[in-house]
Amino acid sequence: MQVTRARMGRGGRDLIAVGVAVAAMLIAGCDAQDPAGPEDPCDAAMAIRPSGSFLGSAAESDIAARVIPGGFGGMYHQADGDRFAAGLIVRLKDMSKATQAGAALRRLLSCGGAFPGWNDVIVSPSEIHAQEAQFTATELYEATRALEPLRSDPDVWGIEFDPEANRVWIGILQATASVRIEAAVTGLGVAAEKVLIEPPPPAGGVESFAVKDEEVSTSAEPGAPLGVMFFSLRVSYTNLQGAVRYPDWCVSPDPEVLTPFFLFAIERWERGTWRVAYHPICTAVLLEPRTIQPGQVVTDSVPVPAVRRLGAAPIWRTPRVSGTYRFVGTVYRSRTVTPPFVADPAAANERVSAPFRVRHTLPF
Repeated sequence: MQVTRARMGRGGRDLIAVGVAVAAMLIAGCDAQDPAGPEDPCDAAMAIRPSGSFLGSAAESDIAARVIPGGFGGMYHQADGDRFAAGLIVRLKDMSKATQAGAALRRLLSCGGAFPGWNDVIVSPSEIHAQEAQFTATELYEATRALEPLRSDPDVWGIEFDPEANRVWIGILQATASVRIEAAVTGLGVAAEKVLIEPPPPAGGVESFAVKDEEVSTSAEPGAPLGVMFFSLRVSYTNLQGAVRYPDWCVSPDPEVLTPFFLFAIERWERGTWRVAYHPICTAVLLEPRTIQPGQVVTDSVPVPAVRRLGAAPIWRTPRVSGTYRFVGTVYRSRTVTPPFVADPAAANERVSAPFRVRHTLPF
């Protein structure tokens, strides 16, 4: 495995090149001569673009849908463990036009007619896997624009195009607002079927981990490569049990991050279940665990560098980044005198935090 670095500073933002695995259903025939019909898709896209700048995923998907045959409904790379699977997933309403759509999309990405800067950086169209879509990206972009008044609703914290769900995602702050928001959606002329309204997960018990901020936003250093993001979490662990506990360590590969922190994962709430969204990269340094007595509290600053960029890690596994998440720590109930120094994992309900929100602000 070839290893490369891209300095981002501030909290362990190393990029490590990785390979990709093979996915299912390959579209062949990438050299079709008139992929989008009588007009070249690049000429058609350039004619309707208001500028050469990136317009946002929803608007770029709309442009693609207007020049690609088959009813383009969005695209994304699916995570395969800690890497992206080979093959770009493309949603289409008319699966019979998958080959023509794949050829047109390759042409469109290569010329920057849509998604400028994404070709072979955020997405690779060398293999395209077609999946059926219920809605075109144009239909969903129009719905997103129609829903703009909801951004000022006190119960709505996020509205975003979701290519994986082939819907417009709406994040709301409390489940009791669901019916009212559904009525507001239809009142704005948007069919309920085009929208995925996501309330927060049901209230849990008393969590051992706690994230200080209820909402964090992704950011990137000036000059950082496209597809790289970062945020940090202030996380505390309280031993609520009647016996000693041992949280495990993560040591960042970034030499600027001198202090180790909780070994963790991040999970996203999605349609009634928790889905793994992120694992950090930790160097293989064996440290003796902290001994946390009953009632004792420890707090760490936890860096979260991540990518939605090809050939890099640690990846953010969900195509839509904005959402509701929880912190999942690694805690043990006993220790050993020899490495790995910890044993007997604590129960699952001892290792999670209350939910928090991530708001994605970057152009990918």
